Amino acid sequence: MRLPFSNYIVECNPVVRETTISRLGVSGAVHALAVYDRVVAALANQGLMVILDDHTSDPEWCCPDSENALWHNDRYAESQWIADWVAMAQRYRGVRAVVGADLRNEPSGPTEWGTGKSLDWRLAAERAGNAVLSESANPNLIIMVEGIDRGKDLSHVERYPICLRPGQQSPYSGRGPCESANLVYAPHDYAFFQDAAVNRDYGKLTHYLNMTEGWAAAASAAPLWIGVRPRLRHCGLANSAHAAHHRAAYDPAAGL
Repeated sequence: MRLPFSNYIVECNPVVRETTISRLGVSGAVHALAVYDRVVAALANQGLMVILDDHTSDPEWCCPDSENALWHNDRYAESQWIADWVAMAQRYRGVRAVVGADLRNEPSGPTEWGTGKSLDWRLAAERAGNAVLSESANPNLIIMVEGIDRGKDLSHVERYPICLRPGQQSPYSGRGPCESANLVYAPHDYAFFQDAAVNRDYGKLTHYLNMTEGWAAAASAAPLWIGVRPRLRHCGLANSAHAAHHRAAYDPAAGL
């Protein structure tokens, strides 16, 4: 279960309106992270695994404006984003049900991959992943990295793969050993990302995701987990044998 949070609640931890949490059976001032703790515990009690999901910087849903398209903005610098990740990794270090860190939901806007510039999502993900996996944070978490262009585009991974070095502050330089055992690529796909004709044809859909968006090459570099997929009935797959494949773990040899 991907459980969203914003950098705002990590840093400000505001009091939540009682009407919002009435079903928790609590009264008085309850802070946002305390509510998050309760949700994590409830999911764990149901036998579900939890993936911490840095969804936005500001306290809102997703992607209504360009202010939250990147992993940082004018109010939350990249250094704060990384520090907030370390804080969340430490907070749930002792909770066995918390297994993953989805570093940022659907990086978009002017995001780049492999350019080595300030908007290079690959390098930012390496910096954050290294910090999360440090001995002082939580070296057991799975680091989940989405593609650029709203999470879908992994086409540059084959040439510029993520290379983690837990505890190191600088990204991988291309020389010396690196560690990616904790790495999972976690792309998103929605029906509106591609033409309806592609969604209705399983062969066209898998070819598009494998070849155009680079999912097959990414799955050869590290495990691949589809974090968001379209509702199958909107893709012409709901009553077909392909629906089972679309729900399964990604296998580049077999498709989705």
